[in-house]
Amino acid sequence: MRADVTLTITFTPIPVINTLFHLPIVGDPSHATGRRDKVMPLARAVVAAGGDGLLIGVHHEPDKAVCDGPQSLYPEQFTRLIGRIAHYRARGGAEFVIDLIS
Repeated sequence: MRADVTLTITFTPIPVINTLFHLPIVGDPSHATGRRDKVMPLARAVVAAGGDGLLIGVHHEPDKAVCDGPQSLYPEQFTRLIGRIAHYRARGGAEFVIDLIS
């Protein structure tokens, strides 16, 4: 396995799946990259491809997290990401609901 990624996400089937099924498509950029600096661009790509939701790790002190610290966003990064995604979805006319689970 390459050291710069842990898993991969493919975006090409998202629009097709959206036309065939009624179920939401949720991407997990945190686990797909394993790196904090790659989570935000990958999250935006999932949304741009038509994804309906994201699973993103957030921690106030990621370096001290018991697990998933290297791939967890700081709260400020998460807030900035949500703002960008909401702005993007609003311009496209698509609904975007933010539901935080702690």
